[in-house]
Amino acid sequence: MEKNEYTQLMVWEGILLNGRGEDPTKEDIIVFLKYLNKEMPEAKFKYYCEGTTLPDKDIHGEIIPNTGGRIDQFFYIHNDDIEKIAQKRLSMGIRWWEDILGNGHAHRYPREFLKKHLPAWNGDEIRKNNPGYEDLFADVV
Repeated sequence: MEKNEYTQLMVWEGILLNGRGEDPTKEDIIVFLKYLNKEMPEAKFKYYCEGTTLPDKDIHGEIIPNTGGRIDQFFYIHNDDIEKIAQKRLSMGIRWWEDILGNGHAHRYPREFLKKHLPAWNGDEIRKNNPGYEDLFADVV
């Protein structure tokens, strides 16, 4: 079995690949990856998917009107390149998946997506800042 060398999921919030609000085409993805390679030539990336956020919730768990619906881009960085762009990505607004979760934003993503993309690190912070996070995985064996 081939070893996966792209395990760190990254998120670029609020980015439309084609500006049309449609699913990205293969061409859109190529343009996106070329842009990442131009801005961070020291790293290799693999596109994963586009996702739409769910509405935010108040402290009582009630949906806050006019929130959610933001388009985020998800992609992986080669494991050997993580440290090379750790600082540079911040100025671009690109975040590690674990930081998104660690900052208490698990509720913004569908349960199925969260279950498929379990964090590789930052678990204590994620559990602390996302009340009920563990309950999402009660049926995961």
